Amino acid sequence: MKLIQKSFMISGIIIISSAVFSLFSSIFFKNFLDYAFLFSLLCVTAGACLFVIEGGFFSGISYSFKNFRKSTKEGRYIAEFDHLDKTGNIHEEHAKKKRFKWTYPLLAGGGLILIATFVIALTSSS
Repeated sequence: MKLIQKSFMISGIIIISSAVFSLFSSIFFKNFLDYAFLFSLLCVTAGACLFVIEGGFFSGISYSFKNFRKSTKEGRYIAEFDHLDKTGNIHEEHAKKKRFKWTYPLLAGGGLILIATFVIALTSSS
């Protein structure tokens, strides 16, 4: 239930802010659609970034760099002096996954307005 409430809150904020910004223009409807699309795209992008961070994408990249470093002769020599890895073997430490409260509401609310403005813009242009 909280997901739906937060999604509608995000959608409302997008609609109100785009209405306020488009009040200062001569063509209200066109600018309203433009601002709503841009604000919803910003929300979807922020939600997607939070989703990627939640999934541990960057811990996989750091593990790959450790593995790549130890694949060469020079890398193995340098790894002997690495104070971060005491075991001598490549191991992966999984950090506790962070859950963000606003990931899915940003994706849902922003995505809803994004699709709606896209469809309205396509149908109103013809």
